[in-house]
Amino acid sequence: MFRLRGAAVPLALGLACVAGTQSIADEFRSRGVHEHGSATVDIAVQDATVEIALHSPAINVIGFEHAPRSAEEKAALAQANRVFGSPQGLFSIPTGAGCESTSVTLAPITYERDGDQPNALHADYDVSYRFHCADPVQLVWIDIRLFEQMKGMRKIVASVVTPALQAQTLLTPDNTRVHLRP
Repeated sequence: MFRLRGAAVPLALGLACVAGTQSIADEFRSRGVHEHGSATVDIAVQDATVEIALHSPAINVIGFEHAPRSAEEKAALAQANRVFGSPQGLFSIPTGAGCESTSVTLAPITYERDGDQPNALHADYDVSYRFHCADPVQLVWIDIRLFEQMKGMRKIVASVVTPALQAQTLLTPDNTRVHLRP
């Protein structure tokens, strides 16, 4: 894990947390390069609220980046929406924190053409989660268990903003823990 000091993204993340916007994660999501095998997870903690936003190329989640054509592709999208439509099994949070999911938002997939290759489509899969924690003092880490659901995933860049920490962590299938304290 490395700390980001004086960088624009953490400042925006911090301001979003301080402002207490309705959807903290949506406000600060930092879209990186569309890279197959890679995703981003943004985590914001303010008071008793935890917001987690996942942004991934659709190919990592459903196996393709075009509108589903066949029954098999439609089934793959429906299965992904079922799996990612509930945070259960996707995140491991210390039980002592007493965190309960309060909302899940699956954004519709949008399909965009690549400017350099007009026949190539790109699509992103975005979902955000909100939790309320009864004892946020116990919230010291979150295990991101997305690798188990996205078999082609090689890395996840996790950005974290809490009142005490602004950091980024590179997650791999062997390293899934995000620390929420310095």
